[in-house]
Order: sequence, then structure tokens, then C-alpha cells
Amino acid sequence: MNPATQPTGQARNRTPVRPRRMKFDFESVQERFWFRGNGLITATLSALSATFPPGENEFVRSVMHYRDRVTDPVLREQMTGFAAQEGQHSYQHQLANAWLDAMGFDASGVERDVEANITKHVDKNPPAVHLASTVVLEHITAILAEYMLTHPEVTAPIPGPVRELLEWHAVEEIEHKAVAFDVFMAVCGDRRLLRRVGAMTTAFFLFNQTRHTLSALRALGHRPTLKELREAADFYFGPDGLITTVAAPYRDFYRDDFHPWDQDNRHLIEQWKATHEPAA
Repeated sequence: MNPATQPTGQARNRTPVRPRRMKFDFESVQERFWFRGNGLITATLSALSATFPPGENEFVRSVMHYRDRVTDPVLREQMTGFAAQEGQHSYQHQLANAWLDAMGFDASGVERDVEANITKHVDKNPPAVHLASTVVLEHITAILAEYMLTHPEVTAPIPGPVRELLEWHAVEEIEHKAVAFDVFMAVCGDRRLLRRVGAMTTAFFLFNQTRHTLSALRALGHRPTLKELREAADFYFGPDGLITTVAAPYRDFYRDDFHPWDQDNRHLIEQWKATHEPAA
């Protein structure tokens, strides 16, 4: 059977994917180091935000390239919702990047660098490789999203508009976390390619995230203090730190039977909707 015509049962039983139009008052945030006053962590998260507009656009391009080869109606509908959600994420992070520029982080410089890297690699690899790269980056984003939504003590000190942006983005990343994977399995299904591209993309992501953080720090003219370095080490590698927590679910990606919904965390979506959906 042609992979494109195989039933994608995973998509049939998952939460609907639909966009939400949001508004965030970034200009009301006056704190330059908005993450607990820590310049290093703030620079890292700001650099990550700066990558989203071109990154999300590339995710959409890589998935929608296959829209005519996917026959499952549920998955096709989810692909449309995925594209709409990612479009909103790109738009909102462009607004956030303008605010970050005004705060001195040079987010637009990071954004241009990501765009240049994407342009350089688009013609060098076949569409299946680009889709596989999107799959692993969607997995990374989804497990980071779960960390954020399950650690309110981490997000509580963040100023309201920034926290609301991150939580909304996290919820929608969980909602559509299986779409790119299901498309890949429907049109390609090569697990070895997925794992190989996954390892390379992860290394590339970490390298560039470090490079972009250093770029943001240079733009700020800020050298992290010893206190900031200790706080950052605890934030990432402490007993309940971000990297410590997401390491195991990240490794799941390389299992032969992996599917993003093996961990069903739809309750996090429902919790957010219970307090935010009327406003959205």
C-alpha cells in the first residue's frame, strides 16, 4: 500500500487543531531582564523567541508541501489547523521581537540569521529531510511546552504579557504536536531517516541556540555575573531543571514505536482553556 493512502489512525482520535487570535501588551513590560532579573536566562529565552517567525514559517512549508499526498481527511484538517496556528505564532513572536529589539536584544538580527540558514539549506536537501527536521523540532518544542505548563513556579515570576504569550504558545504546540509526525509517517515512514535527521537537527539547534544567546548578550553589552551563571545552571540542570526534566521524553523520539501522543497530556490544554478560552 502506498504510505500516502494508509489510514492515519493516530490523527483520528486526537484533539482538534484550531488557531486562536491573541493580543499581548508587550510594551507594558519595562523589565529588561524579565526572567527573574537574570540576564543570561532572559537572553536565552529571548534568542529562542527570535527564531520563531522564520522557524514556524519553515515548519508550515515543510508540512504543507505534502498536502496533496495526504488523503486522510482528519489529518488534512489538522494540517490546515497546524498551518494556521503556526502562522499566529510567527505573527505574535514578530511583535515580541520588535519589543525585544527595543529592549536591546537585537532579536531581528537573530531572526535574519535563521532566515539565511533556512534559505541556504532549502535547496540542498529533499522535502522528506525538511519534514523530518520539522518533526524533531516539533517534538522538542512540545516537551519544552509541557515543562512550562507543569512548572508554574518557573513561569509565575515572568511579567504577565510574556507569560501569557509563552503559555498560549505552549498549549497550541501540544495541540498540534503529532501533526508533522503523522504527515511524515503517511508520506514517508522511514524511521531511520527520522532518527538520523533528528540527531543532526538537535545538534544544529543547540549550537545555534548557544550562538544566538551570545549574540543577544553582545547586543546588550551584558556579561553574566557569577550569580546569574549559578542560577542558569540550576534552571537548566538542577534536580527539577529544564534539561534534566525533558531529557527522558526527548530520548523517546528515537524508539522504533515512538508516537508524540504516547504521552497524552491533553489535560494541560483543557486546564488552559478553562481560564483563557473566553478571553481568546
